[in-house]
Amino acid sequence: MDKTGNPLPWMNYCVIDFLRDRLTAESRVFEFGGGQSTLFFSSLALSVTTVERDPVYHEVLNNQIPSNVRLLHRPEEEDYVSSLTTCKDQFDLILVDGHYRERCLLLAAEKLTERGIIVLDDCDRKEYSLAIRDLRLRGFRSLRLNGLGPCVFRSKCALVFYRSTL
Repeated sequence: MDKTGNPLPWMNYCVIDFLRDRLTAESRVFEFGGGQSTLFFSSLALSVTTVERDPVYHEVLNNQIPSNVRLLHRPEEEDYVSSLTTCKDQFDLILVDGHYRERCLLLAAEKLTERGIIVLDDCDRKEYSLAIRDLRLRGFRSLRLNGLGPCVFRSKCALVFYRSTL
């Protein structure tokens, strides 16, 4: 929580500030992996669609979300990953911060608005390198944001992927 009791995502403060400045009351957000970020985004955006695979965590989050959040429970890998592609909307922000990140990252580019961005949290894991390279080969640029964040006592990193129209 911030100093006024509002939820903060468990990302570094640079990412939080970047997203707070970028999201508007018209923004549509999709996130792989729900939590404090869901509540944070719901206060800034028009709508938030979140997919969660853990049944217990889904239930906890379901009891906290406001009306502009659509919370999906998809325990199976295929259903979880494809939940983005079954949405009719395109999104201004797609957060990849849950399970099966490499697969989710590869699908995210297809569901972005023209000025949309993808955020990959904890981007320093080697298993993401092929998906990161693939996005760059598709013409995406990336901005690396490092720093401390809530509840974390080590530096965290995130990559923000964007098209040249950012």
